[in-house]
Order: sequence, then structure tokens, then C-alpha cells
Amino acid sequence: INRTSDVLEIQRKALEKRDTARTEWIAGVSHDIRTPLSMIMGYADELENSEYLREDERGKAAVIRNQSLKIRQLIEDLNLTSRLEYHMQPLRIHSFYPSSLLRQLAAEIMNEEPGEPYALLPDIGPELEGFLVKGDERLISRAVRNLLDNSIRHNPSGCRIYLMARRVADGFLIRIRDDGCGISDEIVRCLTDEKESREERADGEKEKPHIMGLRIVKQIVLAHKGVFEIREEGHCVSMWFPAVV
Repeated sequence: INRTSDVLEIQRKALEKRDTARTEWIAGVSHDIRTPLSMIMGYADELENSEYLREDERGKAAVIRNQSLKIRQLIEDLNLTSRLEYHMQPLRIHSFYPSSLLRQLAAEIMNEEPGEPYALLPDIGPELEGFLVKGDERLISRAVRNLLDNSIRHNPSGCRIYLMARRVADGFLIRIRDDGCGISDEIVRCLTDEKESREERADGEKEKPHIMGLRIVKQIVLAHKGVFEIREEGHCVSMWFPAVV
């Protein structure tokens, strides 16, 4: 028994060392990429707005800037999901009103999108007004924003997006639903059992779909000791957060 215990302790320390090294490597790469990426974005912005370039050349500069923004977002997502996975992302707990947060996010989305073919329909319950909670407002905002952006990104032909929020039990419930293509069964399975998914990739099975954005949402909910669910055949994501973490 003692030998087995020693072996397990050695394995545990080796895993901790590997996980720490992975997180530090991701953080280091993210930091090193930030400066050259900022330069690329800055020069691309100058070229996009230059009166000395042809319209098609300014369009190419705009593509470079937009793609650079996507790279920056992916790097930030990779860094965040790594820190959340290994519990290295401390929650910044403070009091906030979820109803105000959701109204602000809804207004931002509606201002950014030109309207048709998208329609965002907020439904914030009156019982949530004046309901003060404690949590990481920035991360919860990130989770909601990721889901709203997903509905837009994966439905290029347009869809209706429903943002519902209610005060439930000792917390609050947020549900984001759309009438578009929904989340595929494969992605749901990957999110449900990520350990099995990683083992299958290690065994040489085909590459799994990109789930980083949804994984971050799930990690944020679980970090708050909440409940994350995908419902209605992939058309609805439900998040319950406790009032106090």
C-alpha cells in the first residue's frame, strides 16, 4: 500500500508540473505575440484609412486588421481557458446587478449589428430588478457575450436570439436561445465529456470541432459553482449562478 501511495504521489506531482508548465508556456506565448500583433494591427489601420491607396488596397488592409483581431481574441481565449482549467484565474468578486449587466450587453449587440437578418429579444424578469448579487461581473459578461456572438457567427443567414433572465431560488438564471442551426450533437458530446474527447484525439481519431468559446462559458459557470446546460436540441444554453459565490 505504501509503495502504491508513493507511486500515486509521484504521478500527481508530475501532472501538476506538466499542467503548470503548460499554463506558463501559453501565458508566455500570449505575452510575446501581443507586441508584434499590435504593430500589425496599427499599420493595417493606417493603411485602411490612407487616402493614397486604392479602394481595393484599403480593403485588403481592413481584412488584415480584422483577422488580426480574431487572432488576438483566440490568444486571449486560449490563455483564459487554460487558467480556468487549472484554477489559476482568481475570481474578482464584487456586488453587481445582473439586470443592468444584461441590458448593457443587449444594447451593445444591437448597436454593433445592423439589425436584419438578426433580432435580439431581451426578456429580463421584473423580479430581477434591484437584485444585487456577488460574483465576477467581467467573467459572467464574457460568458453571455460569447453565447450571443456564437449565435450570430454560426447563423450567417440570420436568426432570432432570445436573452432571458430570471431570479431563481438563491441565484439567477440566464438562458440564451436562437432559432438558427443550434449547437451540434458532436459539440455537445465534446463539452459533456471533454476527458473522453481528449483521449480519443490522442488515439488518433479525427480532429474534434472547435469548442473553446463554449468551453470558456462552461468553465466560467462552474468557477462560480453554477450549473451549465445545453437544452432544446442545442438551441438553448442555460446558466444558473448563485447569488453569492
